[in-house]
Amino acid sequence: MGIIGGGAHAEFVTTHQDAVSIVPPNLEWPAAGAIPEVFITAFDALQQAGFKAGDNVLIHAVGSGVGLAATQLVRALGGRAFGTSRTPDKIERAKPFGLESGYAVPEPGALTGLADFARSVTGGGFNVVLDLNGGPYFAASLEAMALRGRIILIGGVAGGKTDVDLYQILGKRLHVIGTVLRARALEEKIAITTAFAREVVPLLAQGTIEPVIDSVFPLDQIQNAHRRLESNETFGKVALTMP
Repeated sequence: MGIIGGGAHAEFVTTHQDAVSIVPPNLEWPAAGAIPEVFITAFDALQQAGFKAGDNVLIHAVGSGVGLAATQLVRALGGRAFGTSRTPDKIERAKPFGLESGYAVPEPGALTGLADFARSVTGGGFNVVLDLNGGPYFAASLEAMALRGRIILIGGVAGGKTDVDLYQILGKRLHVIGTVLRARALEEKIAITTAFAREVVPLLAQGTIEPVIDSVFPLDQIQNAHRRLESNETFGKVALTMP
């Protein structure tokens, strides 16, 4: 199992032999297919953030595939996981996977209470924010950060632009890191896959963490799979099976 830079909706793909990892014997193929994109992304982001046991981590879009993978990894590695979602039900459903509590966002622009939520659950703000949304979520995160906190910008589904208070970054000495896997050199992809195989795959094999699958579609129903993704009702990954 592994990640390739597009074109994986096919019966056969070509990739480098060192850019894949062994599938643990306790996992079926749909589960294996639902793992690399989300768990490698989340694991790599936490590494870039210098995550350590005891850190308070906020995960935007906690009900997404990456969000649930990150939640489980934070818990398994000794941190405290918190999250946001526009759907309150997804926050409750994420708690069995290690989420301590969450902040329900009624609409993207209604993030004014995020800083108060941060203070109420951590006392001093979040050490790490994994931002899969961007837009207003990024700006709101700044006020919710602890001193010397680290924000990892992973995606921008809520928008590519936002108004930012630079004094929040300066005063708190924050680190802002943007990340993407697809554009990296092969050597970098091999390095993160190797680290994933060494540190995360054993947790999957033990059942400490697990892929969360929303639904499974055969390849010839891929249009229905995309409609499911567009519905904003998914919880975890949508997987495809090959004929």
